[in-house]
Amino acid sequence: MKAIREIEKISLRNKKTLWERMLSLGEEYGEAVRAFNKLGRTDLEEELVDTIQVCFDILFALGLSYEQIDEILQDKNKKWKEKYVDKGL
Repeated sequence: MKAIREIEKISLRNKKTLWERMLSLGEEYGEAVRAFNKLGRTDLEEELVDTIQVCFDILFALGLSYEQIDEILQDKNKKWKEKYVDKGL
């Protein structure tokens, strides 16, 4: 996806340490929870996307490539499908 490629480019120029990025993840998660508690769908959607952006930023900071992340996601999706779709949970 084009947006993930953009995150990759931004991440490579991001000067934050891994610790600072992890703190950002916690902040974004907290904002998503607060948006959920307010039942504001638009706010929740934006905060969840912010959380996803930081997750990708951390993965790129760890040195993973777009292709490696995609491969991991495909594997995780397969397991997720087996657990929640195939087993009917």
